[in-house]
Amino acid sequence: MVVNMINNEISKKIETISSYATGLVIGKRHGYGFLAVSKSESYFIPPYQMNKVINGDVIEARIIKSDNGKLVAIPEKVIKTDYNEFVARIKLSDKGCFAEGHGHSSKRVFQISSRKINGYENGDWIKCRISQHPIKTGNAKASIVSKIADSTDPMAPWKVSLAKHNLCDLDLSYSTENKELKNSIEPYYSDKTHLPFITIDSETTRDMDDAICCEKTSYGYLIHVAISDVSYFIKEGSLLDDIALSRGITSYMPARVIPMIPRELSESACSLVSGEEKRALCCTLAINEAGKVINFDFSLAKIKSILKASYEDVSNFIDSGKPWPYCNSSLSQIELLNHSSEKILELRKHRSAVMDYPPDNRFVFDSEMKVSDVMTSKKGSGNRIVEELMIAVNICAAKYLTKHSAPALFLANDGVDKGVLLDCAKQVEPGFTALQDIYSTAGYNLVAKKACEKNENIGRMIANASSSYLVTKSKPHLGLGLDCYLTITSPIRKYSDLNNHRLIKSIILGCSEARVISDDDLEALNNSIVRSKLASNDVNQWAYIDFYSAMFGEIIPAVITNIDKVNVYLNPVGNRAEITMLSSSIPGFKDIDSTLQKVKMTSGALSIGDTINIEITGVNVNALTISGYYRS
Repeated sequence: MVVNMINNEISKKIETISSYATGLVIGKRHGYGFLAVSKSESYFIPPYQMNKVINGDVIEARIIKSDNGKLVAIPEKVIKTDYNEFVARIKLSDKGCFAEGHGHSSKRVFQISSRKINGYENGDWIKCRISQHPIKTGNAKASIVSKIADSTDPMAPWKVSLAKHNLCDLDLSYSTENKELKNSIEPYYSDKTHLPFITIDSETTRDMDDAICCEKTSYGYLIHVAISDVSYFIKEGSLLDDIALSRGITSYMPARVIPMIPRELSESACSLVSGEEKRALCCTLAINEAGKVINFDFSLAKIKSILKASYEDVSNFIDSGKPWPYCNSSLSQIELLNHSSEKILELRKHRSAVMDYPPDNRFVFDSEMKVSDVMTSKKGSGNRIVEELMIAVNICAAKYLTKHSAPALFLANDGVDKGVLLDCAKQVEPGFTALQDIYSTAGYNLVAKKACEKNENIGRMIANASSSYLVTKSKPHLGLGLDCYLTITSPIRKYSDLNNHRLIKSIILGCSEARVISDDDLEALNNSIVRSKLASNDVNQWAYIDFYSAMFGEIIPAVITNIDKVNVYLNPVGNRAEITMLSSSIPGFKDIDSTLQKVKMTSGALSIGDTINIEITGVNVNALTISGYYRS
């Protein structure tokens, strides 16, 4: 019905204007889409024109003006399509055999030959290849490449998500390598096994790559952070190193972990298991009483963790006063780590905007891999201790590698679009632009801080505006409010950290041990990170769909997380399921302020961060969507 309404509206008289634009096609659930030309420029693509393109295409389009004055994109030429191979579900009907693209938000259906479906059943999951693009005729055709899973396979969410995002799930094996180098660098590892290191992580975590301890000093605190020396086991340029580079990152999904390196390394030899002697890169930070790092140093060391504590237990002890469930000898460490990280956080809040941690969710699966419950745990002081110390170490690492002109992999974050930032600045304080250059890192921080203080919704929008990405030349990380930032604290889980770790190690040893990252390597790394996150998001959303499929008609509270030109996106209070609500279906709907991401109504408005009541109106496994309707 929604599609028909949109088609009828767009089919009205249109006035052609002499204008063309090139951009990315972004399809939406109800069949329409947008041509994204830049962060701040996009054009509506009506459903009958979306039939000619595929979500993700880069196209050239003619821009026309409808009789209501709105600009519409008419696709004319495909410049690039990345949708050559895709995951789909077989759909058999009296009209023929079709492949319905999975998670394909423009609801694209491809015709497939009936002679090629022997052995396949309705609903089976398959991988397809496009044989005819729809740009000329509006008809899309595809051929079957392989079968992914039966329609009834309980592991389909994992198999389909991995296939869709081209992730390899084969287990790796490890054979001893790098023996000569190990022997030659052994004297460089000082003995720090006397220090009371502890690890704080999730209760189920087995790949622990950092351990921490703290000493009280006359000037403040001396913090030791030990990071697993993965490069001790994996030689630069070896086959395992090449595989780790191609994977880029450990993929974490509900009930499934696909490690970047072999499990016998990630969960055993490299993991900082309590009671076992391990080799590590150590960062020692001298912190004053104001939380400022006044000195730091990197060294190689042998360490031995005395305790594996969970985030939940540490948070319960600090935040709720619950009994400490571990040995009393570790209590003093927790108290010192708590006090020192609090001071670091307070100083960071003076520099930039810091948002509250979102809650963690854990799915409970039954024997058939159906979701029986969603457990929610609020992040507390245990998470804060680790988060603040890791950020502090990473900032020191960025300074260290920059000082030594090392070819590091930096982490950049572009923040919110400049035009949007200016509008945000004016919203939180009239005349704000006169204070200083809001497009500098310091200016961005000032806008973000003021926004958090005066308007939490705008502050949240600024904080979540952009994803981080890897670069070989330092750029600002506006999400953290820093001119220069990189990470080294997760070498078991991230190749960029392993490579930066190697650079620091090579400076300590006075040799060259790190890999030179080419432009192709960099692009592959960034793509691997994105694909891993998308696969994880897909499995999570699939699990949420399973959970909410039994809740049709129920009204639940939900928080608005994003607003685009057509939809409002929400998370139920307590978890991260994505629920989509059509903006125009909201009673009293007037218009959308896409700059400040606000839905204007006849009485009031809805903004990011607002909590409203919504009714669950439907789920779609193939499109990975949960639909909702506003209830006041």
